[in-house]
Amino acid sequence: MYHHGEDHNIWTYCVHLGPYTHDGINYDLGIYEEGILGPSFAIVTGEEPHEYISGEVSCVMRGVRDSGSPRNPVYEETIKRYEEYKQQQEE
Repeated sequence: MYHHGEDHNIWTYCVHLGPYTHDGINYDLGIYEEGILGPSFAIVTGEEPHEYISGEVSCVMRGVRDSGSPRNPVYEETIKRYEEYKQQQEE
């Protein structure tokens, strides 16, 4: 893990999906599985407890699709890893 290690509070209620680096920036990717509208991003971006990205996966990705904005590689990698995590849980 890049930020806080396993002791970060976010990992007490979110699934950690591993570290990831994009454009020289380090992230710890994760998912909060119990969101009202489905899974939410839990992406730690820095050393301070408030430095993270969150948002309902379905809403963020729909916004990207509807706006024609380029896809965010950090979001894409989080979704890919979450799908892999879910498959492993089913085995």
